[in-house]
Amino acid sequence: MDKKLEDMKNEYLSIPVPDELEKRTLKSIKRHRTLKGISHNAIFLAASILLLITTVNISPAAASTLADIPFLNKVIKVVTIAEWKETKENSQLNLKTPKVTGLENEALSHTLNQQYVQESKELYAKFQQETANEAGNYSLESGYIVKTDDALIFSLGRYTTEIKASAAETIHYVTIDKQNELLITLPSLFKDESYINSISKYILNEMNQQIKAETGNYFIKNQNDPDGFEKIDSSQNFYINTNHQLVICFDEYEVAPGYMGTIEFPIPTEIIKDHLVSDLYIK
Repeated sequence: MDKKLEDMKNEYLSIPVPDELEKRTLKSIKRHRTLKGISHNAIFLAASILLLITTVNISPAAASTLADIPFLNKVIKVVTIAEWKETKENSQLNLKTPKVTGLENEALSHTLNQQYVQESKELYAKFQQETANEAGNYSLESGYIVKTDDALIFSLGRYTTEIKASAAETIHYVTIDKQNELLITLPSLFKDESYINSISKYILNEMNQQIKAETGNYFIKNQNDPDGFEKIDSSQNFYINTNHQLVICFDEYEVAPGYMGTIEFPIPTEIIKDHLVSDLYIK
C-alpha cells in the first residue's frame, strides 16, 4: 500500500464518533422542523408553504395527502462516502460506508451518518483481527440497499455478510418520515405493546404453514427447542415497503437455518390496524 493510500486510510479511520449515539438519536426524534431558505421574491408561495406545513404538524392525516404535492416532496439520497477493498492471501474485504443526505434535521442526519462510520470502523477492525495470522479463508462484505423511497417514507437497510466456516448475513433498517424528518421506530407506530402478540401470532402461524408445506423450516420455541422463536421484540428490526406495509425482519440463523438466509414477513395491515396510532404510514 503506497503512502498516499495509507494516509487516506488513516484519515478515514480517525473520523471521530460521538459516545452517546443513542441519546442523540432520541434527541433528534424530538426535534422540530424549521423553515429554511424561503425566497424573498416568492412571498405568496412562502405563505402557502407555511400554511401547509402548519396543517401537517397539526394533523398527521393531512400529511398523507400533502405528500403528493410535488413542491413538498423531499429528495433524500444515499451516497458512498468511503469504500475499502482489501485482499490478503485467503481473505477479502469489501466495505462501503453510506451517508444519508438531503435532511434538514442535522441532528438526525449526523447521528445516522456517524453511526454508519462507527460500524465501518468496527468491521474494518474485525477484518484485521480475523486475518492477522493469515489462517483460513475469510470474507467480509458490507453495503446498503434502499427499500422504499416515496413522498413520505424512506427505508434504508445496511447489510453485512461474513463468510468463515459458513456464511452469516445481518441487515439493519432505518425508516424515516421524510415530511417531518423523524426516525420511525416500531413502538411509535402503535398505541401500546399489544401489537407484539398480534404480530407474533401471525408470524408463528406463517412459520407453521410453511413447515407443513415444506417450503420453510424455522426454530420455534417448544420443549425440544426452548431457545426458538416465541414472539418478536418490542423494537424488532423492520421496514415499511413500497405498499406501505409493515415488514418484520430477522437476520440469518435468528429464526431459521442458514440456508434460508435473512427472513422477512410482510404483515397484513388488517392484522394490526386496530393497534396502529394512525394510518399515516401503514396502509
